Amino acid sequence: MKRSSLIFGLGVAFTATLLGVGKFSPPNPPAPTSVVLVPSSDAKSLALQSVNSLVLNRDELNELKSISKNIAEMMSLPDLVHTSVWPHAVRDSKGRAGIFVSCSFPLLSTSGETVQTAREHWVLLAVIAAVKFLEDSSVQIQHLGFTDPNGTTDNSWYYDLDMNTARYIHRQLAHGGMSKDQAFALIERSWIKITEDPDHE
Repeated sequence: MKRSSLIFGLGVAFTATLLGVGKFSPPNPPAPTSVVLVPSSDAKSLALQSVNSLVLNRDELNELKSISKNIAEMMSLPDLVHTSVWPHAVRDSKGRAGIFVSCSFPLLSTSGETVQTAREHWVLLAVIAAVKFLEDSSVQIQHLGFTDPNGTTDNSWYYDLDMNTARYIHRQLAHGGMSKDQAFALIERSWIKITEDPDHE
């Protein structure tokens, strides 16, 4: 695969997807949290309930698997880079549910101007596709994880992007509020590299 073809295909897919985006609905603000003190005898039970609350139930997981399939199909528009998309079966340490996106080419861990351009198109396409298909989800997704073949080895890692940032970028791109370069620059300033296993389903 020529890298120039990779860039062209991703660019075409990005443009086609952006033109097809629907209306954006801002997410509901998160419910306020509170701290409750419990007797020590109930601490073990409460801890178990807390662990169980981090695991997505079957209906939530099935819904997110279906959405992940739709995102992957949209990501296949260029037909040049295979993209895998899957839901994280367990919420992270912050209680956030997430979707992970991985490409078959090491776009996130290879340097070079040509790869950089392809990386920008791929990441932006993933953000747009994720926001588009998660908009009506009954499961509130709070973050996206991006990785590549080098990030799914024993030394696993991914880039964590807050979903509110993804929605903001989607809205700005859809209404001409920022350029693709500005959008990707915001992503690079916002995402955080995490070194842990995202529990690939």
